Amino acid sequence: MSTIQPGANQLPTVRSNEDQLRVAHGICMSIGWMIFLSTGILFARFFRDHLPNTQPGGMKMWFHGHRIFQSIGVALTICGFVCIFVANDWRWSGPKAGASVEENQSWNSIHSICGLLSCVIAWAQPLNAVFRCHPGERARFLFDWIHRFFGFGAWLLAAAAIMIACVHFDLMFSSRVSAFGLFIAFIAAFGLCLIVLQLLQCIGWIKQRRGAAGADMEMVQIGGQTRVVNSNSNSAIRKLQAILFIPYIVVAWGTCIAICVLIGLKPIF
Repeated sequence: MSTIQPGANQLPTVRSNEDQLRVAHGICMSIGWMIFLSTGILFARFFRDHLPNTQPGGMKMWFHGHRIFQSIGVALTICGFVCIFVANDWRWSGPKAGASVEENQSWNSIHSICGLLSCVIAWAQPLNAVFRCHPGERARFLFDWIHRFFGFGAWLLAAAAIMIACVHFDLMFSSRVSAFGLFIAFIAAFGLCLIVLQLLQCIGWIKQRRGAAGADMEMVQIGGQTRVVNSNSNSAIRKLQAILFIPYIVVAWGTCIAICVLIGLKPIF
């Protein structure tokens, strides 16, 4: 229960349980999508060939990183999902058959359906991965593209849901304009990182196709163990990718933390 301060306007001074849950929802979703799930997507896309000879448990480092980032991100989205449903007394606030056209087309309704779809797809991705083909099988490329399509689609839906909140939900932030600017900065950093790392990857691929750079070699050692020897060109590109990834991480963490602070300081109601 909120306590009411005697005096003018009868404004609450302590957050209600429902309001605290809305704050938790916003923070969990922001951290889950902006930090962990976004980083996991980039990690799987561009760091598969980094540290090829370091394989804890027989699996490459990129897979461990991708799995850890995605697992934490999914756990946070589940927490955020539960928080908002409890705050709304388990009532669905998105589009529904009995609602008017205006209600179904409201920004709150669109935010809800985008958020729900992004979460459901994100939760289904680990199940999808269980049925993946062996890397050597011909159908593996089909799984890879399906996994990428739905993963990036979920990210786009989540970005749309967060953007709607930053543009239209004044009471969700202490400064909605600041939250909007911060999220634009995050989107720009993510997009720029994606483009630059992809260009570097394409440059390495083109050099190999033209014979201007040597390919990585897999050597079989005594005892049957294999060791990958990176070409000088590929090694330089991968180091540059890792260096350029650092500024993105700084921006992602910085903008996310700032948005979470704005959510935590939102007006009490």
